[in-house]
Amino acid sequence: MFLVHNTRCRGNVALLEEAVGLRREKVRLLGFHTHAEYALQPLMARGPHAAHAMLSELRTRLAELGTGELEQLEQLKQADMQAMGRVYEGFFEADRSYYAARRLQQTRRADDDDECRGYFELEPVVQQILALFQELFAVSLAKQEGMHAWRPDVDVYEVREAGVLTGHIYVDLHCTATRGPRVVAACLRPGYDCSDGTRQVPAAALVARFARPVDSSVPVLLAHADVEALVRELGRAFQHVLCATKWAQFHSSRALEQDFVHVPAQTLARLAWNVEALQRISAHHRTGEPIPAALAGRLVAARPQGAALDHLRQVFLSLYDLAIHNADGESHDSVDELFDAMNASISLVPAGATRTFVVARLGQLMSERLAARYFAFLAAQVYSADLFAARFVKDGKLALDAGAAFREHVLRLGGSEDSMDGMCAFLGRQPSCDAFLASVGADCGSAATE
Repeated sequence: MFLVHNTRCRGNVALLEEAVGLRREKVRLLGFHTHAEYALQPLMARGPHAAHAMLSELRTRLAELGTGELEQLEQLKQADMQAMGRVYEGFFEADRSYYAARRLQQTRRADDDDECRGYFELEPVVQQILALFQELFAVSLAKQEGMHAWRPDVDVYEVREAGVLTGHIYVDLHCTATRGPRVVAACLRPGYDCSDGTRQVPAAALVARFARPVDSSVPVLLAHADVEALVRELGRAFQHVLCATKWAQFHSSRALEQDFVHVPAQTLARLAWNVEALQRISAHHRTGEPIPAALAGRLVAARPQGAALDHLRQVFLSLYDLAIHNADGESHDSVDELFDAMNASISLVPAGATRTFVVARLGQLMSERLAARYFAFLAAQVYSADLFAARFVKDGKLALDAGAAFREHVLRLGGSEDSMDGMCAFLGRQPSCDAFLASVGADCGSAATE
């Protein structure tokens, strides 16, 4: 299956080669040397040098962790080959996902997932997450009856700060759509100052595709991944309604840099990996008791397993994206040959004896919006880990008093000011990779961890 999946669409390689060349021609007409210089100018990175510097640091510091993870996976495969009486011929990309899942099962007790579900009933979890954000951002929420929505069972909440209306959040937990993300938040209406001196308050919606309960005696129980998604997307909804820009075009994520746009929501999503926060938003569907600290601790502890190899893969794809879009056009390596060469040296896991054409199915590289910007996904994880570890955790305890500063420096400004300035004001320093690396198991000395 791996080979079939990664040897299809070979003709796309030539199309990517052509697209890269056309982008280079286009930006030179605009006065830029490479497409990467053009594409990264509006981002916080401001150019390929800063992006490459971050990725190079991550590559160097993840390599040791990744090597250790790879050795563990190799041992699992070697044991399997020995048990089957077969010769071990190496560990390849086709093996990684299977043995990584096996390794995770060894780390986390098999019954933990089922046991955790009992503490995460849909409706109570949503209410507790909303309560947590109320405390975090010092706002009040009130459910509104009779407000128009697209279905009668959609809940509408009014958000107020010191009695002043800030915005509305619509919560639709049982969307009937059959496609799209399982949980997603979106801005329905931007906020802005009107010409008559009044303010149009923003509105956001959380839309989820959870099953409806069969009856009141059969609750809808969530996996931890669903809980994390709810925390992240409700955080994104609050990001929309707490933004206070004068102009609609700068509201919330509309004008945020692409390497920052997901940072606020991902920062808040890390609450779902904090034992204290998990206890606050959980309640057993029979007893009402919060999830035990030991069980939540095992869930959190299993998170870093296999993460270094996964992130090295993302580092490779990001560096490759920069390489093909920051080239001067004089290199004779084709896009697929360069892909194979960089993959072997960065990802640590070789592709195998049969040549594949993974690059032919990477649609992100053909996207004008994402070309030379693939690193932004990884950058968001780095920044969010730093923001959370620096202010939301103190002496191992959850510090909700950080919410006021987070709102002021990160959420309120939207795209009206440089997001890097807001991050630095919140952190009191330049961003660092240490917290992110610590969260995946790296030894970062005194770096804060979650």
